[in-house]
Amino acid sequence: PVIMTGNAKGLLPSEHPLSAGVSGFYPSAHRLLSEADLVLGLGTELSDSEGFDAPPAGPQFAHLIRVDIDPAAEHPDQRDPLIVARVADFATTVLAALPEAEADATGSARRRSGAERAAVVRQELEEARASDPYAAWIAAIERAVPDDALIAADSAQVAYQSHGLLRLD
Repeated sequence: PVIMTGNAKGLLPSEHPLSAGVSGFYPSAHRLLSEADLVLGLGTELSDSEGFDAPPAGPQFAHLIRVDIDPAAEHPDQRDPLIVARVADFATTVLAALPEAEADATGSARRRSGAERAAVVRQELEEARASDPYAAWIAAIERAVPDDALIAADSAQVAYQSHGLLRLD
């Protein structure tokens, strides 16, 4: 499953089966991260402003590998080394080095399991959306914004809520 920060919104379409959306503030996302054998953070500090508070409030990472262009970027759970690189360079290199996936039942089961776990997180996002005090604002924005619009959000509560709840890719 892929959990995105507000700045990464739209990198993976929300309809993708492995998308868990912008869900760092939700317990189901914290459980997903805490249960993972490895968390790969690409270009993110996984900071408290993104919902990734340090334990015990936030997820406990078994292994956390972060790729960041800033060698000074830190995370309290960072026991594994920080890889200092541009994310695009890292992804290109790593993806090129991966072996071709074999079509077997194990791979299919892993993909299905990932999609099922991501669906649990998306469901929590939908439930949060329905009860959010900013739901009326978010719905009005969705109605007013054309499909091809670009939105820039600043530091305001409605912007933070929109990261996770606005249905725009």
